[in-house]
Amino acid sequence: MLSKKLIHWTGILIVSLTLFSTVSLAVTKEAAADRYSAYFNFRSLVSGGTVVPHWLADGSGFWFKKGEQFLKYDFDSGELVELSSEPEDLSKQDQGQGPPNMTSPDGSLVLTEQDHNLFFNNPDEDDLRQITTDGTEDHFYTTYLAMWSPDSRVAAVVQYDSRGVATIPLVDWLDPVTAVEESPYPMCSSASPGSSLHFAHADGVLVSAVDGIDPTLDVMPLGWNKANGHLMAMGFNRQMSRQVLFSIDPKTGSAKVIVEETSQTFIDGLAAYSLFDHYYFPLNEDEDFIWISQRDGFHNLYLHAHDGQLIKQLTHGQYPVLRPLKYDKEGDWLYFMACPNKVDPYSRHLCRVKLNGKNFQQLTEDSGRRRIYFSDDFKYFVDNHSDLDRKPSSDLRLSDGTMVKQLAEADISSLLDVGWTAPQRVVIKAPDGQTDIHTAIYFPPEFDSAKSYPVIEMIYAGPQWPIVPRRFIAGEYGDTAAALAQLGYVTVIIDSRGTQGRSKEFQDYIFNRLGQVEIPDHVAALQTLAETRPWMDLSRVGIHGKSWGGYFSLRAMLQAPNFYKVGVSSSLIADFMTTASSPVVPYIGLPEDNPEAYEGANCLLLANQLKGKLLMTIGTLDHNTPFAETMRMQDAFIKAGKDVDLVVFPGQNHW
Repeated sequence: MLSKKLIHWTGILIVSLTLFSTVSLAVTKEAAADRYSAYFNFRSLVSGGTVVPHWLADGSGFWFKKGEQFLKYDFDSGELVELSSEPEDLSKQDQGQGPPNMTSPDGSLVLTEQDHNLFFNNPDEDDLRQITTDGTEDHFYTTYLAMWSPDSRVAAVVQYDSRGVATIPLVDWLDPVTAVEESPYPMCSSASPGSSLHFAHADGVLVSAVDGIDPTLDVMPLGWNKANGHLMAMGFNRQMSRQVLFSIDPKTGSAKVIVEETSQTFIDGLAAYSLFDHYYFPLNEDEDFIWISQRDGFHNLYLHAHDGQLIKQLTHGQYPVLRPLKYDKEGDWLYFMACPNKVDPYSRHLCRVKLNGKNFQQLTEDSGRRRIYFSDDFKYFVDNHSDLDRKPSSDLRLSDGTMVKQLAEADISSLLDVGWTAPQRVVIKAPDGQTDIHTAIYFPPEFDSAKSYPVIEMIYAGPQWPIVPRRFIAGEYGDTAAALAQLGYVTVIIDSRGTQGRSKEFQDYIFNRLGQVEIPDHVAALQTLAETRPWMDLSRVGIHGKSWGGYFSLRAMLQAPNFYKVGVSSSLIADFMTTASSPVVPYIGLPEDNPEAYEGANCLLLANQLKGKLLMTIGTLDHNTPFAETMRMQDAFIKAGKDVDLVVFPGQNHW
């Protein structure tokens, strides 16, 4: 997240860099500044609208907290009643999930790590037993992602190997003796870190999973199969073009391939790292499982037996399925989140389907994003939902989607008091004339369509997710766009081709062209929007972004120097060769295999094309987009005779 101070700097410097806005005379500069600040506390201006149900153990209803109130909903009477205090009769899920941290399910052992090795500790006897001895600083064991078996007899653990991986210096310039830490940083041009799975048995035996696992795969544990006692694990290669689901015997360490996916491009790219536990969903006491695959062009659900046999494709939509949520065995319903509306492909809905692939049903209607809570018996669910232009609301529904009662609706009176105007969602066509591009427009206070307003684009454009907000409390990019609008700008957010969340074809647009084709899409989008919105002054366009957005805001200033007049690039990337491997290699391969793509995406080579005003910002302890990236870009500008502004934040990391 951008810090408030950094955002404040960004706003002030954009204002100072010649993009003078046309704030209405009815809104003083002081009032605009107050609104600007208020929008970075957007969440505090919205009260209520969300319900987290605590289902009662007797199945009679649920209670939830609303402000300082405790309310109970009774299924039989259909009434909400206020309680005098927090109820003690909670369901099992509200009483906790068993022992904390890395304690075995029966509480007899605690898995810990010390000096890069693993130990078992018996909390009753204060007995510490060392399990591994070969751990080192660059080849270490960790409890991260570790998983105890349900019978408490074995823990699956990961050993990471960073030998040969490049390092970057993290310098604490606030320390009088300039403390330096060498941090592993797997660049595209260096070796990639590896990982291996091991099984730490309660009797002290360590078994390594090496038989049947390709050592070039990065393997992560998913969970234990109750049917056969094996560990299920997921592996990806560095290019994210190969995905393997393994079943591993903890006694022998031998692995069996259950499902294998390959792609001529990539399998979800960087997003796969955050979605890796979504692909596999066990059901029927782990005899069968659901697998998510994009093999037909969209993410769909496939029913498999645990020997790997495909039983049936359950969904066939020309839209993405996001993840399975719950399986109701008695009703034979699989509940899942999906985006089934082709016109509005970013709206997420609760859906369900039978395991024979029939009776698909969409259970929710309101657009935007949502959070679902099921009752233990699957008779009810609570749906918390909102959209960019629709305040949060919470509904109680039957499992078939039938509306029972609206439980809560947000109070936005404080937001209206600071002059909130709903942003506008606009769908336009990409330059191909066929592909829909989704955008959001934020308006200045006292907006007057007869006037002309400078435009600021908030850009991210990273291929792992879309950023046009689809929830009311929008987060970093939405809050920043809304705040900047208060200073008299029209601000715009765009999800161009190449981002995740649509079809495989939509994201594959950037394959082998990462960094080269995105900015033309963004320029074209702004031009298309302005065709029917003459109040958007495209002679005064600024751009701001952080991280991937730092790269693309910089890229915009260099690739379209006559269009973007002012840029603020925070935590930027300059050269893919020396940046992290995982955000880049899936999309353009390794440098030795595709040198042209790396050269085409290199901002250092375009420094002489800068025409507008540019501010770069960076934290000295940034370990995601290293300080060196900004320094190398600054050096390139100096050599090109270009004057840019630079703000360095001592001691600050990427977040």
